[in-house]
Amino acid sequence: MLDINSTPTSCLIDTGASKSVVSRKFVSNRNAYVYPLSDNDCKILISADGRRLDILGYVELSVNFYGATFQFKFHVLDNITHSVILGTDFLQAHEANIDFSENTISFFNNLYTFNLDHSAIVNNDITYLG
Repeated sequence: MLDINSTPTSCLIDTGASKSVVSRKFVSNRNAYVYPLSDNDCKILISADGRRLDILGYVELSVNFYGATFQFKFHVLDNITHSVILGTDFLQAHEANIDFSENTISFFNNLYTFNLDHSAIVNNDITYLG
């Protein structure tokens, strides 16, 4: 579980998602400001099942790893299955390494390590932090 904007939050890790997203409800409950998209920004994402997902804007959120806090830009969407989905943009930016044999995910060259919750694995390519 990560602290996002000082709130312990279960996150879905989706190695098939190019962008990290949060639900509008998650953002609204934290009174975070949603920045509008610029003319050059992508306006939609395509889900794994082919649905078009309209991007409502983006939000800068604080993500805390064991006391070290980093800002990250998340796209805001309606009607997603989880409050926070960490995509490959987040995983690459934070040097993530998923170790399936040890059931862990680590960040920044193993500086921060979390256990994976196996009960949440879906299609063998996404899982919760927990």
